[in-house]
Amino acid sequence: MLARNRAALSQLLARSFPASEDIDANTVDAFLDALMAVKTRGSARERASSGEAQARDAAGNAVYRLRATHARRLPVTSIFTGQTEAVRVTLGRERGISWDTPIGVVAPADHLLPTVAAVRERFGGRIARPFAHVEVITPPRLAFARFAPMAIYLGYAHEGDAAPFFYVFEAGTATGQPKMLYLAPTLDSIVEERSGYAPTPFSSADNWYTGGLRFAANGNDPEVLYMRASRERGGEPHLRLHVEYSLLDADPLVLPAEDLVEAALRVLALQRGMRLEQGLVERLVAEAGLLILPWIDRPDNADARPPPGAAPADPDAAAVIASLGEWAAGLPQGERDVLYASIAALLGMVVHADGKFDRLERIEVDWIMNFAVPAQLGDSFRFSPAAEAAYQGLGDMASGLDEARLGELGRIVAGLPAAIGRHYRRFVASVCRSAAESPGALPRFGTTVSPAASAALDRIGAALGLADADWQGPGGARNKQADEGASDRDVAGLGGGATR
Repeated sequence: MLARNRAALSQLLARSFPASEDIDANTVDAFLDALMAVKTRGSARERASSGEAQARDAAGNAVYRLRATHARRLPVTSIFTGQTEAVRVTLGRERGISWDTPIGVVAPADHLLPTVAAVRERFGGRIARPFAHVEVITPPRLAFARFAPMAIYLGYAHEGDAAPFFYVFEAGTATGQPKMLYLAPTLDSIVEERSGYAPTPFSSADNWYTGGLRFAANGNDPEVLYMRASRERGGEPHLRLHVEYSLLDADPLVLPAEDLVEAALRVLALQRGMRLEQGLVERLVAEAGLLILPWIDRPDNADARPPPGAAPADPDAAAVIASLGEWAAGLPQGERDVLYASIAALLGMVVHADGKFDRLERIEVDWIMNFAVPAQLGDSFRFSPAAEAAYQGLGDMASGLDEARLGELGRIVAGLPAAIGRHYRRFVASVCRSAAESPGALPRFGTTVSPAASAALDRIGAALGLADADWQGPGGARNKQADEGASDRDVAGLGGGATR
């Protein structure tokens, strides 16, 4: 590569990921190769899917697929899901170990805590119990590149224990450098700390991260990592991140450089959506990101989007969410799935009532599902398998609830404790009303709603016992006034191409 071209791409990466340091020529070359593959719509993922999958290595290092949904609402709306992979290895007690795994090399130099002794030195005073064994689930380095938004250290009292008792998040950069550590001294702990670094041009080291980790039934494998970012501690999040971990018995070859390319494409596309000044190369890369990458909601859709905002948080929402989760845990699995999938299914009834599902309706539904639902009902109503299946099925015109399932949901909702039931019903009325408000023929709620959507609202109201007062709350899932004072800074998410 010509020196001037390498310098231009190096500057592009440095501007896109300001926390990155010492972006070497090998990383730039790997980035260029992967960028050309993306431009020609060829990728390592596609190439690997047509060949034989690689098995685990002799050491039995587990490989995970990470599916990350990233929903941002400021300074522009951007929603997408990305995928990447990570591998699980064991830390040496006193000396760092370099692991050669099926998806790349895990090197001590790529981590802030390369040994058990380093974990003990950094956090021993905050961890109540002794520990002798630590494993890390981490993005590896392959072909000179490492895409490292997050690694997870899992701490065990003894080697061979069935489950860890603490964990540490290690946040890093798209170009592979580890940056910050966030400790959860118990598995039930909630991480709440300042970001401490600025991974993108529109992020801030002063933002607050709040998040945690949920484990699979075996208590040993992570199932969901969730993280929210806000300007102030306890403030309304301007970003929500949900990462699902699933074990792979065999692993496709995924080049970290491709994840780096996707991250750069998304960052530059976001800048384009914000109408920030860009150079020629940045504009070209941004256009590629907007056109080639899959988006649930593109950051340049601002002109067609209603004013950004989110439902103001009910001060008691956290308590209601906890009580609702405890109550739902006592339901049979089938009924619990119906409840968790209910919001997506009810929205499907409303938006498909008139036989179409246009882009503006899609934006409204995505906004509700990715912002309002987790904030008001909890992550299970958006990210549980049942809820995710209902959400992903919204493009199907047959999605929604038939009379039998609607009646079943009505019986479940009728059994909710009074305060929780009131909260759920009012929320359902608010978001279904918001989804229904589109040009039509019938006056309703001071606006117009199509006859078919109005009929769907009537069916929902009758089945769930919605009172007139439930329909009269502030419309939809938006609050412009609350948004006008919110932060214009953001962090982006994890996963393939997701940028914090």
